[in-house]
Amino acid sequence: MLDDLIEQTSSCMIRVLKLSPRTVYGQSYGYMKAIQDYCLNHGEKYYNPVLLRKVWEETEARYERGEISQSHYLGKRKCLERLVEYYNTGTLSWTMHKLKQKYRLFDEYKALLEEFLQMLVRDPNTIYDYSWVIRRYLNYLQSIGITDVWKKSSDLAGFILYCSKEVTRGSLRTILSYAKRFHEFLRGTGRLDIPFEGRMQHNTIWKT
Repeated sequence: MLDDLIEQTSSCMIRVLKLSPRTVYGQSYGYMKAIQDYCLNHGEKYYNPVLLRKVWEETEARYERGEISQSHYLGKRKCLERLVEYYNTGTLSWTMHKLKQKYRLFDEYKALLEEFLQMLVRDPNTIYDYSWVIRRYLNYLQSIGITDVWKKSSDLAGFILYCSKEVTRGSLRTILSYAKRFHEFLRGTGRLDIPFEGRMQHNTIWKT
């Protein structure tokens, strides 16, 4: 949950970055709490990179309109970066490195994901969101023993049900949209010749 992530990230800032508790609380924890409040107001209590991207975009837009100061803008941006870095790596560094991935993949699935991302004609921010969703999907398939989509098998319904336990209905629809695009790619490259599960919209996971 986000409150746990904030506590762990703040603790790491003190332990690893050697920041004083006062600095962490005064300069960083306040921004992180504002990020959490934003997510809660949108019905999300778990880490969600799609929603965090919206936090970043709105913060950037407010800065460009002159509604917030540069120090506020930079502080919130740094906190967003640290939350993402800690979530993906379990630690923090002064210099932002290429982030390690929480959802590890076999070499075959890594290559498949890279091929899919290279095919997308989208801005870098959207590609990051696609990468997070599809990496999670492929990791889920690995966990249930599906290690080769050339075998014409998948379990999208199971994946969506799995995600429904952690994300909001709106985020679930975004995940489903990205998964649909990925399935179109699989069909287009001859890997998985089965119809996209459009029946998902009638599944019980959509019911309130």
